[in-house]
Amino acid sequence: MKKLLMLLTVLLTISTVSVLAQENANKFHIGVESSTTTMIDYGDGISVSSVNCLFGYRLEKNLFALGLGLQSIGFNQLQIPLYVNYKHYFPKDSHVYTLATASVGTVFNVDDYPGAYIDAGYGVGLSRFYGIIGVSMMTYDDVVFFGPSIKFGFSF
Repeated sequence: MKKLLMLLTVLLTISTVSVLAQENANKFHIGVESSTTTMIDYGDGISVSSVNCLFGYRLEKNLFALGLGLQSIGFNQLQIPLYVNYKHYFPKDSHVYTLATASVGTVFNVDDYPGAYIDAGYGVGLSRFYGIIGVSMMTYDDVVFFGPSIKFGFSF
């Protein structure tokens, strides 16, 4: 039931973004983000590295996007995060701007059940490039991990 609900949500999001992109091609957003996070659970730390693609629609100062990526936990586990992302761009002065971001979704493990994925952060951008400092939380193998994250990205 969860998988069906998630699949319907993803399909609805993709179709909505596709329709909006056709109507307003200059507001369609494609971005790439790379992040690293050190997550802690009961004193044990793991390193999580990821590369994600964002496909979204920008409406004035707001960006609504669907993210899909590949992340590595340590050196022995791969995951595929699928999430919905929201970014708010604060008023720009020339090419420098600040932004706040939040994401919520799921993480598909290669050999386990899916887990939850949540992150939030605040960043600074220059033209099409940006950096974000925030926090991330995910569940993996019935354990909740939480920690600081650093993201760098750019948009087309």
